[in-house]
Amino acid sequence: MVVLSYNLRTHEDQPSVISAVSSFNATNKYTFNKNLQVDADEIMLINGTWQRAYNAKVGDTLFNAITMQDVTITSINISSHGGKVYDFIGSPVNDYLANNFVIDKDSTCELATFLCSSFLGNESIELANGTYINVANVSAGSLVMGYNFQERKNVPTVIVSIKHVHSRGMYLINGKLELDGGESVILANGTNVPASSIKVGDMLYLEGHGNTTVQSVEFINETYGTYDINTAPTDDFAINGYVIS
Repeated sequence: MVVLSYNLRTHEDQPSVISAVSSFNATNKYTFNKNLQVDADEIMLINGTWQRAYNAKVGDTLFNAITMQDVTITSINISSHGGKVYDFIGSPVNDYLANNFVIDKDSTCELATFLCSSFLGNESIELANGTYINVANVSAGSLVMGYNFQERKNVPTVIVSIKHVHSRGMYLINGKLELDGGESVILANGTNVPASSIKVGDMLYLEGHGNTTVQSVEFINETYGTYDINTAPTDDFAINGYVIS
């Protein structure tokens, strides 16, 4: 399917192709100006920078890519009933229009949404050649090692976009893996679970080592600079050895 996206480099609307779609249930939703509904962890263009929806406040601005104008947020309604949302990846541009507003990984409740992939810059990601570098050192076009969960094997995948965003709170799993609460982790049975829902006793998949048990989960309530990564054609890859979606 071809959808309308927004190119922040050229400041023009352009078509983009959806290459992957999945769905999950959001725990809550934010409604802006009684019009735009998104998941709390959605990455949006707020005041000209990429931020999570939960960071927005009345008086901030969103960008309308149809009128090419900033729109002031006059109201925010937060509901604990998030509903079903959809995660999809697009190429070559992964910034979309939800009710005309520019967002990354569209999290519109019951319409379209993205699950965010945000990591600290000092975490390691495996390149396709088998070497490891920090997340902060990769860029769009980098070839990294993805993981095909159906075939249980490593496959090369390309980073199609990477953004630096501010995330509030991180989950430290087994004292090793630090993730934004909206990031999706793959359980040993192949299902995706947000990091905020991971609990002690869950089984995660550790690349090259099979299943591993979650022994500890710690929430660190601080604001971090993280990196939001989208890859294609495979959207599953390893961070610090753990397979992430």
